[in-house]
Amino acid sequence: MESKYRISVLIPCHSTKFLRECISSIQHQTLDKSLFEVIIIADRVDEAEVIKIVEQGQINFRIFSSSNPGIVSALNLGVESISSEFIARMDEDDFMYPHRLETQLAHLERNADCVAVGGQLELINEFGFEIGSAEFARVVGKSLKDLFDASPIAHPAAMMRTSAISKVGGYRSFLPEDWDLWVRLQEIGELHNLSQKVLRYRIHGNQLSREKMYAKSRARLIIGTSYFARQAGLIDAPGTVSETEIWIKQISEILNETSQPFRRFINWAEKLECYQNAYHTLAKEKDIKLAIKLSIRFPIWFFRDILKKVFN
Repeated sequence: MESKYRISVLIPCHSTKFLRECISSIQHQTLDKSLFEVIIIADRVDEAEVIKIVEQGQINFRIFSSSNPGIVSALNLGVESISSEFIARMDEDDFMYPHRLETQLAHLERNADCVAVGGQLELINEFGFEIGSAEFARVVGKSLKDLFDASPIAHPAAMMRTSAISKVGGYRSFLPEDWDLWVRLQEIGELHNLSQKVLRYRIHGNQLSREKMYAKSRARLIIGTSYFARQAGLIDAPGTVSETEIWIKQISEILNETSQPFRRFINWAEKLECYQNAYHTLAKEKDIKLAIKLSIRFPIWFFRDILKKVFN
């Protein structure tokens, strides 16, 4: 069934604390309101309260309740409910710049090979005050750095072709699920980011912990193994999340024997994890000897992070 809207703004909603601000930013978009709708997936939140807030925004909206808790279930329920040409993602605690929908739609219309476009971020704290920015490459390539250094597009700032998401099978239960989606999408099209800021992204706790770094390294390993398994024609995902350990072990053993690109990826990922652990220690201990060691052993990563710190 064809939608009367060009864009569906997909918002999994886990809390209503900042939802009013989120809806206000959608209400003030420069794009004609007849061209888009808002799809809210209520996930363990009071649906009546969500409806009350959204109704005040005077925008086209639909609300669904997710029967299965969790972000992946909510996102896939939203995708299945959308028939519009484009999906714009957003979280309920973020805030769109007024031009976001209009400029991203124009970009996708001008670039037929682009399947997803993001943009730059302004980082804000819980109280809405600016605390920094996050930058993303204009065009995402296919190198290890482009795909696996970090998620190449900020998920809440992304607009995607609905047909492309369906073609790659939607979201999967990997950590993080958006990073896995970008890697799969780049296999069928191009990933871009606008040069301008499109979203105020709320940070509730911006300290990089070892637990978060471990989770990121773990995600990199799973998503990278999945990617190289696809390239080799192997099973690229476990049957269930609980089978991940068995799948990783079996597929890694095969790829280590048969795929030089996979071995190169593993060596690169281990080196990156080593650097990130050392940089985390440097940030805490301010050890000048460690700083010199990092600048010699990992000059590109080290000076990149130093420059980011200076200019953010």
